[in-house]
Amino acid sequence: MSWSKVENELGTMYYSVPNKEYNSDKFLILDLDWTLIQPELGHIFPVGEDDWSFRFPTKKIREYHANGYKIVVFSNQKHTFDGKINVDFEGFKRRWVNISAGIGIPVYILIAPADDFYRKPLTGMWTYLCSNLNGDVKVDKTKCIFVGDAAGRPKTPKRKADFSDSDFKMAINVGIDFQTPEQFFKGDDFDKEGVLALINSKSFNPALYLKQLPEIKKRNQDSWNKLEKLFMNQIEDAPRVLMLCGSPSSGKSSLGKKILDFATDAGSKWQLFSLDIIKTKEKMKQLLNKVLMDENSGGVIIDCTNGNVNPRLEWIQVAQMFNSSIWCIRVISEKNLAFHLNNLRKTRSGVDPNYSSKHIPNVAIHRYFKSYEEPQLDEGFQEIIKFEVEPTFKNKKEEQEFLFRF
Repeated sequence: MSWSKVENELGTMYYSVPNKEYNSDKFLILDLDWTLIQPELGHIFPVGEDDWSFRFPTKKIREYHANGYKIVVFSNQKHTFDGKINVDFEGFKRRWVNISAGIGIPVYILIAPADDFYRKPLTGMWTYLCSNLNGDVKVDKTKCIFVGDAAGRPKTPKRKADFSDSDFKMAINVGIDFQTPEQFFKGDDFDKEGVLALINSKSFNPALYLKQLPEIKKRNQDSWNKLEKLFMNQIEDAPRVLMLCGSPSSGKSSLGKKILDFATDAGSKWQLFSLDIIKTKEKMKQLLNKVLMDENSGGVIIDCTNGNVNPRLEWIQVAQMFNSSIWCIRVISEKNLAFHLNNLRKTRSGVDPNYSSKHIPNVAIHRYFKSYEEPQLDEGFQEIIKFEVEPTFKNKKEEQEFLFRF
């Protein structure tokens, strides 16, 4: 049983096809660990390549195969490659020979070893399967089923909470039916609507957000109009300060660059100071002092999170020392949107090491929202101008990536 490796713009993936290949317009796709198999010795992770047993009888899988379904396994196997479990890739391949023999029918397997677009809940494995491992047969999504244990189910008196919702979200991303292992093999009920409502309460619905984008653009245009008046009005003697306020991974820095371009187009001489580039707040203050002493300067855009009163006060005091007026640019982003954008950064960075927006630890986002204080005019601001996050896409591929459920 041979294995093939795929490396492209989506990332890295490995796959193996059965000795007897076949094509179909309908797929039965199963997760591997804790869906098809489980460690036999009772641990969460296998202690060796032979530590496995089928979680449920496999008769039903053979019945689907007899009814014309293509049987496929999708599995995230990051820990097989990072050394965190006692099975390396060679051991995994030997184990798969025994698993597929135990099922007794030809089974395809695709595995994702890294944080990229092949990793569930993203759809790289599905795309590759349909485009490269099914001949010329067009797949009918209405006939396909994904079975996995990572369904986002909450804790109940009878079972632990699911460790993840990646299998359920992959089915959502692909657009096919989802079933839990208990539902598929035993006929247990699964409250899809209830679990989806739970997931939506804890995560972000990108499709709904894009539907609201036209209204978001209209509201943001009012803010751009206010900035245009600011940049066109050069009557003040002292340079001015625009202080950004927004969560990490909210598009705040991208907005700062857009504002700088907007000021430049309006003929204003503004500068952008970013903590990501200048690194320390003290050095930023020193540079700000120099700019505010220059009467020929239009002003400075300060790119920091500034989520509560005390860090904002530091910039306000510098501005007041030079009799410069200061505006607050409030970037409106709910926490779930920030997590979504951060996950997208992580995936894109995993594929492209030169990707400009780097993934940050989730704790930084949690910390921001836990201590957040809404900016108020009486802090010393001339005005508070609000912008909602307005994603832009270079092409259809980027838009599709934004629509994934992470």
